Amino acid sequence: MPTLTPSDIQSFVQQQPITLLYFKGDNCTVCQALGPKLRALSEALAVPMLTINMPDNLHLAATEMVLSVPVVKLYVEGREVAKEGAYLQVPQLEARIQQWQAALR
Repeated sequence: MPTLTPSDIQSFVQQQPITLLYFKGDNCTVCQALGPKLRALSEALAVPMLTINMPDNLHLAATEMVLSVPVVKLYVEGREVAKEGAYLQVPQLEARIQQWQAALR
């Protein structure tokens, strides 16, 4: 996975009205279970998702305030509106995205 810069992330979250960032680790079993669910959600709701492998991007830990994995961040119009960790409930994230999609129509 490529090394990213803070400007790469900023550029990504400003590409679309709603975006997701998924921070994961190589040896994280929760990350391995959550990844496919998030990809399916991203595809189903047509919300772009950037997956960031933290071991390759440790320099982003402080700037993104990600001190453990997994972390999912929801951005709306370039602004972070939600941040969830290992106890993320995918149905709740889906409902939150759908609320934002309805509000932006």
